[in-house]
Amino acid sequence: MSSSIPFLRQVARTYLEKEGDCLQEYCFVFPNRRSSLFFRKYLSLECARPFFSPALTTVNDFFTSLSNLKEADGITLLYELYLSYRRCAEGFSDTFDDFLRYGDVILRDFDDIDKYLADGPGVFRNLCDLRELDDTEYEYLSQRQREAIREFWSSVKIGKKNSEAFLGTWRWLGEVYKDFRRTITEKGIGYGGLLQRYVVENMEEVIGSIMYDRVVFIGFNALSACEAALMDALRKEGKGDFYWDYPGALLKNPENRASHFMNENLMRFPSRYPLSSWEVESLPDVTVIGIPSGVGQAKVLPKVIEELGGGAPLEELSTCIVLPDSSLLHPVLNSIPESVKAVNVTMGYPLRESSAACFMNLVSQLQMAGSAKGKDSFYHIPVGGILEHPFVKKASPGAAAELKKQIVAGNMIYVPQSAVPDDAVLGKIFTCVDTEFLPDYLYGVIESVREYVSDLDKEYLYHYEVCIRKLSSLELEVKTSTWFSILSSLVKGVSVPLSGEPLSGLQIMGPLETMALDFRNVIILSANDGVFPSRSLRDSMIPYNLRRGFGLPTYEVQDAIAAYHFYRSIARSEKVYLLYDTRSSGVGGSEVSRYVLQMKYQHRLPISFRQAVYPLNRQDTVTEVEPIVKTDEIIEN
Repeated sequence: MSSSIPFLRQVARTYLEKEGDCLQEYCFVFPNRRSSLFFRKYLSLECARPFFSPALTTVNDFFTSLSNLKEADGITLLYELYLSYRRCAEGFSDTFDDFLRYGDVILRDFDDIDKYLADGPGVFRNLCDLRELDDTEYEYLSQRQREAIREFWSSVKIGKKNSEAFLGTWRWLGEVYKDFRRTITEKGIGYGGLLQRYVVENMEEVIGSIMYDRVVFIGFNALSACEAALMDALRKEGKGDFYWDYPGALLKNPENRASHFMNENLMRFPSRYPLSSWEVESLPDVTVIGIPSGVGQAKVLPKVIEELGGGAPLEELSTCIVLPDSSLLHPVLNSIPESVKAVNVTMGYPLRESSAACFMNLVSQLQMAGSAKGKDSFYHIPVGGILEHPFVKKASPGAAAELKKQIVAGNMIYVPQSAVPDDAVLGKIFTCVDTEFLPDYLYGVIESVREYVSDLDKEYLYHYEVCIRKLSSLELEVKTSTWFSILSSLVKGVSVPLSGEPLSGLQIMGPLETMALDFRNVIILSANDGVFPSRSLRDSMIPYNLRRGFGLPTYEVQDAIAAYHFYRSIARSEKVYLLYDTRSSGVGGSEVSRYVLQMKYQHRLPISFRQAVYPLNRQDTVTEVEPIVKTDEIIEN
């Protein structure tokens, strides 16, 4: 059984012992905000008297503070990228709606290029010109890059027509990259990678502007080239300090991908002070539970929580529920037993999966179908969905029932606007508008139902309004269907932050939020291979060989990062429960996560396996049903 001191508490204790409580001139940098909150709590627990807190920030906020640029939202960046494409790509004729299908991929590639300090135009240079690698024009390429390009060409088997289109796209991307960066920096905005690269390219000026006596980086693992460059500069100036979280034998095992970055980080960025309880000698008790259902995993939670508490309430901040699949958040919240008095949700919930987004999608379909037919009628399918939606049934139950009755009685395919009852909510919804008036129309629809929905749905509606405002600010001249398509793309990228009391109760979070945090009990749902770790690979315009040659992250890095998140999250725990879906169909199939098999066969960790069983409701007696005699009157009718 593990009884280790939490990693963040060890750092807090060490700094107070070595430096005292005069830390106000120091800045502590963390992977996420949750870890900074826990660190502040541990500082207060370790010090007996009040003192001024040091600066606590995340790595993204730290880079932003050092840059002269502001990080822009996704839709603004995509629109600027689209304009750059139109300026640079000869013969480019895609609409913004078409561009959205691959614009995100290009933007992520640009972000990687800048975070890893790659030569953007060089990556996207016309590959046909690079076949002759002995030409002195390309002597700037490293041997690894040359080999990667040769391997790429040996693996490419495409026809002449496709080859020309492929190379043409690459020829454009180099120019688009330069034009896009120049345009947005002139406007004082950027994306995460560009902000980081700006700091590195102006390192001498940036280092001189840092007013802190010391900058302490805590709990990191996979570093981008920009992050490593900043740490290097601070270390050489004597201002940097670094604390790495690699506890236990499993994480230190060189055969475990979780240790992929460990040796380099420890050697390149050593800690100023050794931690008192860095080693973890014991291993957790691991229980794996198979459940033939996705939502059923949430229904098993009360039993698991009861086992962990031994019939008593759970101790404060002792337990964490990790959700690799965010769609299980609401089932989990509804399954938390009443004995748990406080719950904090760290992870965000996808806006597209909320009831608010479902309602607004129906409204979108209503407008698109209505505008296709005319200005005075609505297609019956979205009309029926809206009338059955809980928002409308609660806001206008009588009017909704009346209109539905009319539609059924009249067997209507298109519902005329004149058939809509005189009702404030239905009147707002069932109105055809032109594209230029869509934002005001949607604001009115949201406002009409707001008072009838729960507080959580109000939060979702608010974030939906934010997406509408972002889109309307671009003042695009597009047709209604394109406008709603762009809005849908915006909504897909939004995650609504949900929170409770951050430093008390049961903690619910995603795998990324667990960094640097330790809990006595860890419950991980959706422990299926393909979900945790994820099987999906990120789309990219840059082939694997070239990503490797130019030092950009590949799927091996993604796999190593996911393994680190898992093994680190359980390293200091005492009890671990892994719940997975045993069904042969659905997301992830029935295979348990590879981490379970690694622990059992590679690391020889004793694991308890169980299966959840749902009893069938059977009737022991058959109820006799009285027969209905078919009279002549019944037969005739």
